[in-house]
Formats: sequence, structure tokens, C-alpha cells
Amino acid sequence: CYPLQRRLSVQYVLNPNSKLTPVDRLSIIRAMSMLAFDTHAAVKALKQAGFEEVQAEAVVATVGDAIIGNVATKEDIKPLATKAELEPLATKAGLEAAIKPLATKAELEPLATKAGLEAAIKPLATKAELEPLATRVELEPLATKADLETVRTEIQALKADLYRALWIQTGAIIATVVALVKLLP
Repeated sequence: CYPLQRRLSVQYVLNPNSKLTPVDRLSIIRAMSMLAFDTHAAVKALKQAGFEEVQAEAVVATVGDAIIGNVATKEDIKPLATKAELEPLATKAGLEAAIKPLATKAELEPLATKAGLEAAIKPLATKAELEPLATRVELEPLATKADLETVRTEIQALKADLYRALWIQTGAIIATVVALVKLLP
């Protein structure tokens, strides 16, 4: 068994200890099935052509790696656009719509110089201007949950005092009305 055969044999690829990811395993198996490369026959042919066995194995391993290395895996293809993603660009109108939001050369030209870039950046806030907004000092005047709970408690106490005062006033009014009824014939 020659080195490439050993490395790419089905037993090696399916062996859980072979340090291959499932995606690599699947990619290698697909590549092996698509690209039939008889390493034993290649080594034999090279030996008959005058190569020593070690040299023949090295050449076959290199060629095999080159063949397998040029096969795209699922991971290689993932970042590529799909047919559905490219369909809107198939028409002139679709292409123009995709290009429309991009800046034109004329719009980017003023930014090509240092002065133009500085002029574009000038109206933006600097880090120093934004820092005070992010400090705790600016947030201190705002109420916290604890502050709100204190206010709720105080409001409830004031409500209770108000109801107490209303009952006292109601009692005084009733007492005054009763006294007036007794005094007047």
C-alpha cells in the first residue's frame, strides 16, 4: 500500500481517528469516486520508467495531492452566490437597481484628497465631544428604580393622609349639620 493509497483509502477516510472532519470525509470520498487514480499502477509505471520505489511513491503522492487539492468542498462553495441571489442581476434593470445605491466616482472624488476627507469628517462629532455624554455624571439627574419606588411610597402615604383628612372633614360637616338641625326649630 503506497502513501497516497494509505492516506486516502476508504478505511482511513471512514476511520473516526483519522482527524478528518465529516465535511472533509465526504469531500474526499466524492473526490475519490470522481477521480479514479490508481496509485499502485502509477508507481509501477514510474518504476518501469527507471524511478526508484521511493521516488515513484513521492511523485504519485504529489500528483494525488494535487488532484485531490483541486476539488472544491462544500465549505469552499458556501461563500459563493446562489442562482437565486444572482437572478435579479440577470437583467439590465436589475443590475441598475443593484448599482444605484452605490456611490459614483463623482461622489467619491472629493474624498480622494486629505482636505476633502477632512471637510467631510469635520461636521461629525469627535470622541472628545461624545465622551461627556457617556459618563455617569450626565446620567445622575435621571431617576433610578429605587428613586421611583420611593416616590410611589410617598404618594401612597400622601393618599392615605388625604383620605384621612377627607373623613375628618366629612365628620365635621355631618356634626355641624346635626348641630344646626337641633338648634333650629
